Amino acid sequence: MQTAKLMNGQIKIPLEIRKKMNIKDGDEFIIKTNKNKIEIINPVMSAIEEVQKEFEGVADEMGWKDEQDVVKFIKDMRANRI
Repeated sequence: MQTAKLMNGQIKIPLEIRKKMNIKDGDEFIIKTNKNKIEIINPVMSAIEEVQKEFEGVADEMGWKDEQDVVKFIKDMRANRI
């Protein structure tokens, strides 16, 4: 566990964590509070996780066996666009 310090109303995320999570100056985050906890959430990763949850089971329903089936579906959809 690492600690961070609040200075001038800002929390500095330790360099090791910033590198590990590919956080750069100017990145924006979602902040959630729950009792005595503060969560800092990457909005892009949060959105990806939400989409993944929504699509759980779709591959089985569509009969897709591997990534190539998904790629073929996308190509077919693009080819049939109006």
